[in-house]
Amino acid sequence: MRVTAALAVSYLSVLAAAATLPTRPIIPSAPRRVHASSEHPSSHLASEYLIKSLPNIPTNVTDGLIGRMYSGTLPILKDGASLFFWYIKSSSPSEDLVIWLNGGPGCSSMIGAFEENGPLRVSNSSSGPEWSRNPYSWDNAANVLYVEQPIGTGFAFGNGSDYVSSEIGVGEDFYLLLNNFYNIFPETESYRLYISGESYAGMYIPYITATLFEKNRLLNGRPIPLAGVLVGDGLWNNTIQNDLALAAHFFEETNFFSENKTYLDQYYEIAANCSGIDPVYFNLFNFPNHTNGCNTFDIPQNYLNVYKPGMQFNVYDIFTDGRATMGEDNNLQAYLSTTLGGDLAGDGVVVDKGAGDGRGVEIVHVRVLEARSAVPRGVANDSLQREKLHEGRNTGLDDFRKELRQER
Repeated sequence: MRVTAALAVSYLSVLAAAATLPTRPIIPSAPRRVHASSEHPSSHLASEYLIKSLPNIPTNVTDGLIGRMYSGTLPILKDGASLFFWYIKSSSPSEDLVIWLNGGPGCSSMIGAFEENGPLRVSNSSSGPEWSRNPYSWDNAANVLYVEQPIGTGFAFGNGSDYVSSEIGVGEDFYLLLNNFYNIFPETESYRLYISGESYAGMYIPYITATLFEKNRLLNGRPIPLAGVLVGDGLWNNTIQNDLALAAHFFEETNFFSENKTYLDQYYEIAANCSGIDPVYFNLFNFPNHTNGCNTFDIPQNYLNVYKPGMQFNVYDIFTDGRATMGEDNNLQAYLSTTLGGDLAGDGVVVDKGAGDGRGVEIVHVRVLEARSAVPRGVANDSLQREKLHEGRNTGLDDFRKELRQER
């Protein structure tokens, strides 16, 4: 996804609006559950998070938004650690609360807010950022909560020791955030809760959901009302999803190479030679040696060049330097935090300490799907993912709990 100067400006506008808001509200030493009803509106703390204006955004664009948006940081019972949130109340009556998470790991959920499903749109122009409203914003139908997580993402801050090193930690921190959010907005505790996201959120969401189920099972009091999950184009197992044979099957199933099937034959040939050579698993005594290489990216690209020009894609064209547009000079150093990504990115392979093959991730998905048979199966990817999830159902809940104990 392209990161533009305009997006950066929009992010800063929300932060500026939240700059005077409290970062450490009065939160009890342990999560407190508030039994909310229509007679329990937002707590007095909610007014301290209310966004009263959005700097540099025309008022005709923000009309109808000001007064129903809240933003700030919430502590998660770690010394100085907080997660950033932006809460938008629905423009129509709704008792649904939808949480949105971008992936990464470590991608800001503000990207989703400003470029995907939030109420505001921003684009570059010769005169500066241009603002508009998104007619398809999710807040038209539900209350939407954007969360920056885990610690180290965007303005979710803490010291190095606060960084999580597994998806278990992600789930625990998110549970604390959700409890503190309910303390400030107690009326939302009666709302149906949906957790949604994309890409690496395919790792986040099952573990977050699993944590909520486990807390509901273990703790007395009113449970968190989780009603469903939605994962768009989710990552859940690097080894399986990067298997070239599965990708070839996807291209065949979707008739991607409809104009010329020889491209599909090329893909299958490379898949036959190169599948199963993940460096974690290949046999050191039978090292693969494929003189023609294992690059499959050029096959669909070449096909599009010939048969559908203009539809080519470049997965590496995701960032342009917007500092000059923003009036910044090159003395401002930009960097990527490799700590957070490094801590979490390997979870798809080594999360299961026993097998080392990602089975723990699949078990968590099974737990999510089994525990809520009515949960919408919003895994927006190819049918092979659904097949793999279905195959994993036989692992059962006992295996899932065993995995949790091993990881803790």
